[in-house]
Amino acid sequence: MLASTALLSRTVGALHDSSFRLLWSATVLSFVARAMEATLLAWFVLDLTDSPFQVALVGVFGWTPLILLGLVGGALADSVDRRRLFAATLTVNLIAVLLMTLVLAADLARVWHAYAVIFVTGSGFALGMAARRSLIHDIVGKDRLTNAVAIDTLGGNASIMLGPAIAGVIISAGSVTVGYMAVSTSFAMSLLFLWRLQPPGGARRGIGEARMFGTLVSGLRYVGGHTTLLATVLVAVVMNLTITPYIQMVPVIARDVLHVEPDRMGFLISGHGFGAFVGAFVVASAASIRYHGRIYITGSMVALFAVLMFSFSGSYWLSLVIVMGAGLGNAGFNTMQMSLTMLLPREDMRGAALGAMSLGIGAGPAGMLITGWMARTIGTPNALTANAVVGMAALALIALLVPSLRRKTVPGDDARARVASNPAVRP
Repeated sequence: MLASTALLSRTVGALHDSSFRLLWSATVLSFVARAMEATLLAWFVLDLTDSPFQVALVGVFGWTPLILLGLVGGALADSVDRRRLFAATLTVNLIAVLLMTLVLAADLARVWHAYAVIFVTGSGFALGMAARRSLIHDIVGKDRLTNAVAIDTLGGNASIMLGPAIAGVIISAGSVTVGYMAVSTSFAMSLLFLWRLQPPGGARRGIGEARMFGTLVSGLRYVGGHTTLLATVLVAVVMNLTITPYIQMVPVIARDVLHVEPDRMGFLISGHGFGAFVGAFVVASAASIRYHGRIYITGSMVALFAVLMFSFSGSYWLSLVIVMGAGLGNAGFNTMQMSLTMLLPREDMRGAALGAMSLGIGAGPAGMLITGWMARTIGTPNALTANAVVGMAALALIALLVPSLRRKTVPGDDARARVASNPAVRP
């Protein structure tokens, strides 16, 4: 009993900090809103167009802003008040979803409205991501960072688990309009928690004082010269080209291959979130983690292998088990992605590194376009098969060429990064 209590206390250790609890609550609610919106719009577009490619475009418009604005968000996170920046992006998202709710209620919604609203909320996500993640480090410090990141990932995975399930039930019992009312409520509650947060540290400079261009250039140069950090970003590129499109195609598989209704489609997407939740819980329970890169690569491989199996499944219940496995592996990828991006760089380059990572995450739209085109050409299951095979081959190549990614993680060790990129240099 005492051992179980001690394990639970260690698992949720970062939540003992009231500031982190507020940030975590705001994050979870905003992620639930985002997961619900993606599911609602995927079904809305599929119902209107009967086109897997146009469903893929929902994801393209939702994730493209990470390419356009992710680096800007990273530079801003190093230059302005991070809490206010995060709050500003949530406010924009709330306004956007409220307007979409009105359009749906008036029965005026068309496919382009779906693309427009998710592009706006995706832009808010892109601009606020680095600020939110940097706030985690500001609050808990480097000693508790991996635990805090794992708990943050737990919340994100719980959102992926709850959001699609709630959206699917609402679609079956009500409508997409009612679903958007719930999305609006979730964003509003997220803002309420965030405004109560008082993070440590002094005030940041104003946006007008930020040396935006210089910060962007120096950040890219820094990441490009840090071998292990660059490899971390490249793994993210591979995963977002291959795994993110699979999530977007689940509604198509659910309706056209597994022949199930919206509520069971929602639970299928939630199965991925459940597996990811379990994986993140395991990471959060670890007393200490020293080889972040090994978990990063292994989790990514497990997720891609599960997608390969999913592409061959014709059974709903087998598919549900498989997507749980994909989520389990994806938890290792997501948790270590954020941990490595915040642990490897120098403190003054953390926001820039997070901005560069957003480019890796921003590879998702390209993957969705490619997958959508392949789904239309060779069928959705075959498109997912191709993604999984190419993804696993690319990950194996990165792991082979950059052995430093598999070694013990040393926070902020720039000397080691230089040695990795130039063996003639010695610290």
